[in-house]
Amino acid sequence: MGESSDGGNADGHDEAAHHEELEKVESWLDEHPHFVHDYFVRKASRQMVDSWLLSHSAPQGMVPESSSSNSSPTSPSSGAATPVRKISAHEFEKSGLLRPILNTTVDGIPTFLSLPLPGDAAPQCNSHVGRKSRQELRALDERELIFELVKDICNDLEIRSLCHKILQNVSILTDADRCSLFLVRGDKGDPTRCLVSQLFDVSCSSTMEQMQQKEEIRIPWGTGIVGYVAESRESLNIPDCYQLRRSLFPKKWGNTRYVATTGETLNIPDVLQDDRFDPAVDGGSGLCNILRYGYKNQKKCTEELVKPSKDTFTLEVLSYHATAPIEEAKALSKCIVPSTHVYRLQDLKFNDFSLDDEDMLKACLRMFMDLDLIERFRINYDVLCRWLLSVRKNYRPVTYHNWRHAFNVSQMMFACLTITKLWHIFGEVETLSLLIACLCHDLDHRGTNNSFQIKSCSPLAQLYSTSTMEHHHFDQCIMILNSEGNQILSHLSPDEYSNVVHVLEDAILATDLAVYFRRRSTFFHMVDSGKYNWKREDNRELLRAMLMTVCDIAAITKPWEIQRVVAELVASEFFQQGDIEKEQLKIQPIDMMNREKKDELPLMQVRFIDSICAPVYESFAKISDKLQPLMDGVQQNREQWLKLAEARNLCNFHDK
Repeated sequence: MGESSDGGNADGHDEAAHHEELEKVESWLDEHPHFVHDYFVRKASRQMVDSWLLSHSAPQGMVPESSSSNSSPTSPSSGAATPVRKISAHEFEKSGLLRPILNTTVDGIPTFLSLPLPGDAAPQCNSHVGRKSRQELRALDERELIFELVKDICNDLEIRSLCHKILQNVSILTDADRCSLFLVRGDKGDPTRCLVSQLFDVSCSSTMEQMQQKEEIRIPWGTGIVGYVAESRESLNIPDCYQLRRSLFPKKWGNTRYVATTGETLNIPDVLQDDRFDPAVDGGSGLCNILRYGYKNQKKCTEELVKPSKDTFTLEVLSYHATAPIEEAKALSKCIVPSTHVYRLQDLKFNDFSLDDEDMLKACLRMFMDLDLIERFRINYDVLCRWLLSVRKNYRPVTYHNWRHAFNVSQMMFACLTITKLWHIFGEVETLSLLIACLCHDLDHRGTNNSFQIKSCSPLAQLYSTSTMEHHHFDQCIMILNSEGNQILSHLSPDEYSNVVHVLEDAILATDLAVYFRRRSTFFHMVDSGKYNWKREDNRELLRAMLMTVCDIAAITKPWEIQRVVAELVASEFFQQGDIEKEQLKIQPIDMMNREKKDELPLMQVRFIDSICAPVYESFAKISDKLQPLMDGVQQNREQWLKLAEARNLCNFHDK
């Protein structure tokens, strides 16, 4: 009893102390309204703003419960260097969450907040594409007319939609009010044989949506005009349908005056091989060639339909094995995420080996939070957690190009974006793309480079002749982003999604040093001359590509004790590739891959710094003096490597 009482007293004391601490915090906030205002402006989420507006405008009891499905369990840190929450223009469109319409509450209080209405949905866009009128088409000669009709149907490979367009064009060519297409259902001699139409009464102004709302029309074999023509295979051209026996019409279909039907039902695999047609017609009109092209186009489409099905099945299998378990994502989503300050994510001298696997995942979440990407793009927090786990899962346990390297590249990107305000230059979409690109830029790396893929004639080299591994990394990235439960881009608009994919591909391919060498002279000249405008897409694209290289090789800028360990890891992975080249390919590896040349590592590092690293870091120091520490780190590490090289008598360089 005594122990239980003491435990209860302890819990009560802790609760009282916690409550007292909260009161002190609230008191301090009351005394510092400027800080509260500044923090709210920079860090308030959309949900917080909506809740505040509702609580100050809606009558008692009308404030809806806030959803937390897309919210993170921890609020972003209050660092002044992180981006300010912005409301983009698309959010004020008719379908946006905030609507710029002045409303009033039931109490008559003016408010800009619209309370959600049950069943409120954005109107669907009319997908019907306009076509030339009959009068416009009649003014065209035969070839121009055929060209217009071909343009209308050439890109439509869905058979029902294609037939609908053909019927519309037939009605235009024959000046008919409407056309219908009937297909025979049932074998010859089958008592249930009938004619079926899913495209009935098609006019030149009808739409597929209207056709889909109509019921299927069925006519017994031999009944009515259509049934008679199908059974007798005789042409009918009826000036006035009502002069014909009423038995030919099982039901009245509108105001019908004139009917023309085809002479017989045909099933012709190749019209050019059928002796019922005159080949001489081909020379008199271009229509037959167009029809033949349409037939071949449809046949090719049918053949190609099987291949995507197989590919889709294969992709589903791969996606299943590439996706992290949802249980791991749930566990990660419940973790408290420390601040940027705790993880030192804005430190250009960040220790590449300071975090374990779990902390690296939480640090990634913090970067998405502080860049305001979760709120801005409405990324579901659980989905983000699962995506990060899936990305980590798809890195192989190779010596260097593994998950840790991907995280370190991402941390450097985050630091460069936030301490220089480059995130403001790139904008939200490109910032999101760059962070994703850094995390995914070496997905499924096998510990071998592009040259090895070509030498070994690997399947990847057969797919991509240039930037082989980088193309594979991008493909893996897209596969994961499209896998169920990992779709962090699902709430982007079509234009935003297209832009993200474009920037992603360009950024990942930019990590190929061959691409870096090909583009860097243009960048260096642009920076040296000062003739750059980051509002121009081509200038900004070049900046993004060079920034990817800066982050990818950033280990060369780190303190010596970190740089040396990283260099040894990279060399070890290179030597493993060299061993494979010797043993399996029976070729002599280049020096940097040759284990027998490992004593030359210091000299190789000096050459690596001089030829690749120093020029790009020097240019970025000119763009922003806040990136000068990167260049300083490169120079300091060069001195260290040079000392080691001279100590081993491998060169005659002197440190100037």
